[in-house]
Amino acid sequence: QVIGLAMVVLSSILQGSQMVAEEFYIRKYPIHPLQLLGYQGIIALVVVVPLLVVLQLMKGSDYGSVESTWDSILMICQSTRLQILLPIYLICGLVYLAFGITVTANTGAAFRSIVVSIKSLFVWSLEVALFYSTNGGFGEKFDWVYSSVEAGGYLIVTCGIFLYTKGQAEASPHSHSHPQQDPLQPVS
Repeated sequence: QVIGLAMVVLSSILQGSQMVAEEFYIRKYPIHPLQLLGYQGIIALVVVVPLLVVLQLMKGSDYGSVESTWDSILMICQSTRLQILLPIYLICGLVYLAFGITVTANTGAAFRSIVVSIKSLFVWSLEVALFYSTNGGFGEKFDWVYSSVEAGGYLIVTCGIFLYTKGQAEASPHSHSHPQQDPLQPVS
């Protein structure tokens, strides 16, 4: 459980850092947000492909390795359902990331953080509603102890982001007096 919590905290730090870095590069350099997204995809390939090779070579329980890439490819080739769902998943992920980086370009990383935290709250609320509307068949049961902590966590994160955004706006009062350039156009 401690490792899982540490991974959640680390992923939150990395996600926040990614949003701030995206905003930095979009504001500082003449780059289109979707071009930056493409660069991120190239960097991800450069990191993930060697990682998959290493995981393939390490001993483990997935057909003799930690992660059997060949087994994954074979499963995709032999499953019509996966051949249909995988492109849909990839397109949905691309659209999600494209909208996310566009939101960052138009409004900044702080607002995108608000949208992400509200999205998480919405998904959690939907899971609780699904649990009770399907008689426990799907979703997550509302537990007064853990669910209250979860709801409180969402509230604290969202309030923290709002306070940070307000503080940033007060720290730079002249930032709104200049006409904004269209963030979807390269900076001239």
